[in-house]
Amino acid sequence: MKKWKMSRVGIKIVIKSTIMCFTIFILTLIVSYIILIPPLKEQTVKTAKDVNRQIMQQADILFSNIKNYTETIAYDSGYRTAYQNYANTNSEKYYYRVCQNLNRLAGMNNKIRSIIIESQDGKQRFTSIVQINDMDLKLLESNWYIKLHESKYADGFSEGYLIKEEGGFSSEIYTAAYCKNFYMFGKWFTVTAFFKCNYILDFSKLLVSNMLDNYMWTDLNYKPFFLKKDDNWSGFIKEHMENTEHTDISSFWKNNGYNFVQFSEESNWLFVSYVSGKNIKKDYRPYFWMIIYIFSTLFLCIIFITPFIIIPITNPISQLKNVMLKVSNGELDVMPTVQTDDEIGDLSIYFNNMVYDLKISINKLLEKEEMEHRMKYNLLISQLDPHFIYNTMNSINILARRGKCEDIIAVNTALIKILQDRLRVKKIDVFDTVEQEVNMVKQYIIIHNYRYQGDVKFIWDIDEELYNFKIPKSIIQPLVENALYHGMFDENGNEINGTIKISIKMEDDNIIIRVLDNGIGIEPAKLKELNSSGSIEALNSEGKHIGLANLRARLSYLYNTRDCIFIESEPQQGTCVTVKIRKPDR
Repeated sequence: MKKWKMSRVGIKIVIKSTIMCFTIFILTLIVSYIILIPPLKEQTVKTAKDVNRQIMQQADILFSNIKNYTETIAYDSGYRTAYQNYANTNSEKYYYRVCQNLNRLAGMNNKIRSIIIESQDGKQRFTSIVQINDMDLKLLESNWYIKLHESKYADGFSEGYLIKEEGGFSSEIYTAAYCKNFYMFGKWFTVTAFFKCNYILDFSKLLVSNMLDNYMWTDLNYKPFFLKKDDNWSGFIKEHMENTEHTDISSFWKNNGYNFVQFSEESNWLFVSYVSGKNIKKDYRPYFWMIIYIFSTLFLCIIFITPFIIIPITNPISQLKNVMLKVSNGELDVMPTVQTDDEIGDLSIYFNNMVYDLKISINKLLEKEEMEHRMKYNLLISQLDPHFIYNTMNSINILARRGKCEDIIAVNTALIKILQDRLRVKKIDVFDTVEQEVNMVKQYIIIHNYRYQGDVKFIWDIDEELYNFKIPKSIIQPLVENALYHGMFDENGNEINGTIKISIKMEDDNIIIRVLDNGIGIEPAKLKELNSSGSIEALNSEGKHIGLANLRARLSYLYNTRDCIFIESEPQQGTCVTVKIRKPDR
């Protein structure tokens, strides 16, 4: 049975797939959040509004019932007959009969606690026999009641208040009153029906349940009649509503949640509720858990299945890699045996063709290397300038005729040092240290000073840290020689005068060699020719001195570029030759 092993490419694919799935998972959550949140939040707000509306509808039904029933009380025939008898006799008997009728009317509606009818002049007051509380009588002394009682054709609902009844079963009765003025037997009366609000409050609690964080009933002055939680929220609502121009506001976002205001169409009451953002999130949290569950399951499945899909695809890559490794170790006779009908199979074919071409290229490279070795040798031979040796030996003969033995020794010593340096051809090494090259140029200057009459000043500007760096041999000396012969010769004789500055600096990881003279300069046409010349074909097999062409050819061979040398010059303004070579290893 063939053993499957996950390759590095397979591992990368699995990792990339995992990252991709995880990214899709996160993006899905973000997109789901962006897409789902607005409609879910809108639905939650709509539901909360509907709850508020339903609560207020039930309250309005109660208020309407109370209003209609109060109309019945004012125009009840039994009550009117009893009152007429009382008005005619002014007896206590008929007074109690009026109260008994009010008690009867109060008992006919289970929402009514008690009834009080009072004449506008305050001389007559009739009350139902039972359930009259001190809080009820206190309401008749309020500014609200007095103002309404003194008006004609006025009616309205009072603010709510709490009555605690003691007895066998202590209970809390939330009570409010509806007052209406009516005309009877030549007088104005105010009928006040005290009704229970517990029904509507219980209905509010039942319908609200856990949907709303807080709610309250208030009058138009935003004074709470019933408040679920006694906190600062009621004060905040009062402040906000008092500073709001429009009274038809139904909802607004404040205090990290939605606040809902529902106005009663039958009374001057308001139902105000609050649902926090945290509570809103509870509605869509299950959707996110479902998304997380689905994608987590899918994510784990992909991670588990991916290796079984990838391994058969990546195994041919591993085989091809092993063959490439053998070829890189020199086994050019090895060929991959991958046979697939995809890009990997094509890659195997291309690799076979490449190996075949590589064999041919290696043979060509061997031939080229042999030719380059010959070229190196020819370049080294071309550095032995026969004309320079001839002139130096001739100078020695002249010095000998003059009997200047010490000068002969100095010139001969300098020549010997130059020849020794040029004949150091072990391993065909064409590189030497900057220090050694500078020393050879100084020997050349010694010979020059004995050959020619004149005053040439040499200035050296070399960075100390560059002395141990290696550069191609015989790079500086040809530049100095050109500066002397082509820039300093006096046209009337052999007098040589002027200044030559040799600079070696490090700039941008390149060694920059500059030889600057203040000689006769170069004509523009000749300068253009020199900057564009340097073809390797300019070398000839006889090894004759060819100056810059020789130097440019050697640098082109060593660094595979012909842009190593650049010449700047103006007639009668001197010449600057710049050589740029890559920073070598020490």
